[in-house]
Amino acid sequence: MKVSRSAAGAGDLSTVVQETTEACPGFEVHRSPWALHEQVVEETLFVLDVDAAFAVAGDIRRQFYGAKPQLASNLIGVSRPAFKEQLIEITFRVDLSIQ
Repeated sequence: MKVSRSAAGAGDLSTVVQETTEACPGFEVHRSPWALHEQVVEETLFVLDVDAAFAVAGDIRRQFYGAKPQLASNLIGVSRPAFKEQLIEITFRVDLSIQ
């Protein structure tokens, strides 16, 4: 299962990454019908500025997944998002068999 969430607007990348992750429906205090934090096995961040994303992504991952996140993470630089106002797109892959 893949779920995507895109963030738009101005602001520092750290805030945008955090707000985008928080806005994903599966991350609303584990009440989502589709996934829990523990079921996320991979995340992919598509960003305009790889260095800026790399600088903030680790802290945000630890905030959401714990001190030692046990998921694959991909950071991919893109030349232009689908919508010019986007700063980042994050996709999550979950394994619903994980309890």
